[in-house]
Amino acid sequence: MESESNATLKEMCAQKGLAVGGGKEERVARLGEKLREDPTLDAMVSKDLRSKRKQDLMAMEKKDVISLCEKMDIEPWTKEIMVERIIAHESEGSEAIVLPDSAPPAKKARTSKK
Repeated sequence: MESESNATLKEMCAQKGLAVGGGKEERVARLGEKLREDPTLDAMVSKDLRSKRKQDLMAMEKKDVISLCEKMDIEPWTKEIMVERIIAHESEGSEAIVLPDSAPPAKKARTSKK
């Protein structure tokens, strides 16, 4: 948002029902605070981080991806599957791909099969 013009920031504040006065830094701060209150922000950021991590893993050499799988005790199959398993492991393990100040996503309840 800091790269936006004052006029654009003023318009964004008005659209969100925020005060439009003050300098650029104040408008950015107001908009940032409003975004932090948005419950969908964490989901969007997490999805974006996962997508970037997947691109990074897919760009790696297969031997390096296999090495990561071995470190995480993941059975390697194809590179795409290994990447998905690494992302899943990181998301649920100690290296979760979420914002440091956000809560981890809730896990789905298991349903019993009858």
